[in-house]
Amino acid sequence: MLIADKIALQELNYRYAQYIDLHQVDEWVALFSEDAVLDERPLGFGVHEGRVAIRAYAEMLAASVLHAAHLVPNILVAGVGSDEATGSVLALVEAVTRDQCRMRYQISYEDSYVRQDGEWLFRKRVVRSTVPPEIMSVGSIC
Repeated sequence: MLIADKIALQELNYRYAQYIDLHQVDEWVALFSEDAVLDERPLGFGVHEGRVAIRAYAEMLAASVLHAAHLVPNILVAGVGSDEATGSVLALVEAVTRDQCRMRYQISYEDSYVRQDGEWLFRKRVVRSTVPPEIMSVGSIC
């Protein structure tokens, strides 16, 4: 794998975090292949298969989350082919919902990437908790 590919995959992960945090649904969904799978069952948030389902999930997040911050400093790319790669990411996610619940998740992403039309995309992302989440009420019941 070329250094340029590793940088592109790091940028893909950074865009994932920034777009969902800023509620940029169209841009976030475009980071996934048409047949992508976003599997958050290990966190209790279900599995979302294909861009239509991923979009619906992103719209629900944008409607219910007031503030979010995905910090993704630990990106490891491995299992590299010419148009496919695998990787893992450790992340810290903090969010405040519109009903004032504050949440903190320490998670890992297990990723499969695919290059389509010269652009790296997520083919599959499995999200797992690395430590139990913290959920605190800031004036309502969470």
